[in-house]
Amino acid sequence: MANEKSRKQGKQSTHSVTALQFLVIILITIALAVVLDFGHRLAVNADLKREARQLERQVATLEAEHRALETQQEWVQTEGYVEEWARTEGGMVLEGEIPVVPVPMGQPPPAKSRTPSPSPEPIEAPSEAAEETPGHWQEWWALFFGPEDELASEEAGR
Repeated sequence: MANEKSRKQGKQSTHSVTALQFLVIILITIALAVVLDFGHRLAVNADLKREARQLERQVATLEAEHRALETQQEWVQTEGYVEEWARTEGGMVLEGEIPVVPVPMGQPPPAKSRTPSPSPEPIEAPSEAAEETPGHWQEWWALFFGPEDELASEEAGR
């Protein structure tokens, strides 16, 4: 009988959880939850720091652009800017100045000009030597495909 009692007590003690074991399991569960939460907070903090650095760079860029725009605003409010704009974009000239408008060869001059100008001296027609010189596209054509004379002779030979 003593043998049976000791077996029953052994079986009960192996299957039941003692208060100390229960307390250890609870503490391990709480510690695990704290560690996981701490890791999550570290990851969120790293993301926030990365975003803060990106926003700081963006702010620095925008501040530099703001300073450049303030400088430009100061410049456009001066007489020098007004005169520069009138000459370059406005097509205006001061009294006594003669505007010069370059016109590519072979194109007629513009019909109306913004400012009256004295009649220009007649331009001489280009000489025959100038007409014989090839244009840029002809030079490129000759470079890639050979001179036009060779092409004409090859086509005539066919």
